[in-house]
Amino acid sequence: ELKRGDRRRLPDGRRTVTRQFEWGGKPFFVTVGFFEDGTVGEVFFSDSIDRDGAISTLVSLALQCGVSLKVLQEELELRHPFTRGMMSWLVEQNSEGGRNGI
Repeated sequence: ELKRGDRRRLPDGRRTVTRQFEWGGKPFFVTVGFFEDGTVGEVFFSDSIDRDGAISTLVSLALQCGVSLKVLQEELELRHPFTRGMMSWLVEQNSEGGRNGI
């Protein structure tokens, strides 16, 4: 378990999964990177959703500092309805260790 201020680092060589979603009739991609134990450790959204990378960086750092994916899902879906299907998929990836990603 992480203590306040700790950050779990991802390995340099890590498994990733990418999936395409649609929002407003336009496709976008989400790439997920995993820790060695199969839990989600980083999330990157394509430029059409996250132009400057701020959301991707914030979500990834939150995961690496111990914020649960479920908490992130609840907060993002509440404020950004377009994330509903995507966040459910991320939680599924987390519970399955990314085995059924594409």
